[in-house]
Amino acid sequence: SIGLSIPANEGENSELILVILIRLEKIQNAFKKTGPTTTYMVNGEGVVIAHSDPSYVLSAKNLMTTPIVRSMLTSPLVNGNGQESFEDTDGQTYLGSYMKLGLANMGIISTVNEDAAFAEVYRIQKTYILIMIISLCVSLIIIYVFAKSISSPVWNLLEETIKISKGI
Repeated sequence: SIGLSIPANEGENSELILVILIRLEKIQNAFKKTGPTTTYMVNGEGVVIAHSDPSYVLSAKNLMTTPIVRSMLTSPLVNGNGQESFEDTDGQTYLGSYMKLGLANMGIISTVNEDAAFAEVYRIQKTYILIMIISLCVSLIIIYVFAKSISSPVWNLLEETIKISKGI
C-alpha cells in the first residue's frame, strides 16, 4: 500500500491531516503492459512506484539514470509534461513522454522503442513504394501499347507514301 498525508486545512497551523492509504494492486492495474509501450510511475527521487514488472516496484528500482526520468524530475513545471527521444543504457533509442502529477513530485512516464513505434510506418512506406513501382510498370506498358497503336498506322502510311512517290 501507498500512504499519502495531506493537511486537512490550508495554512501553517493546521492540526489535522488527511491520511490516504491506497492499495498498490489498484495502481498496478493501470500500468499493465499493452503493446510495445511501457508505462510506469516514479516518485521525486526516481524510485519506481508502479510498473508492469512487479520486480521494479518490489526492489524499489531507481531509474534516475534514465534520461526521460531525469528530464521529468528536473523540469521546472509543476504539473508539466514533456516528450523526448533518448538513448538508454542498452544503446537502444526510445521515444518517451512524461506527465508530472504535482503531488510529491511524482510523475507518470511512457516509453516505447523507436523501432517498434515506427514499425507500422516503415511497413506502410514499403507498401506504397511497391504500389508505386507496380503503377509505374503498368503505366509504361500502357504507354508502349498506345504508342505502338499510333506509330504502326503512321509507318504504314509512310511506306505507302514512299511507294506512291516512286510510282509503284
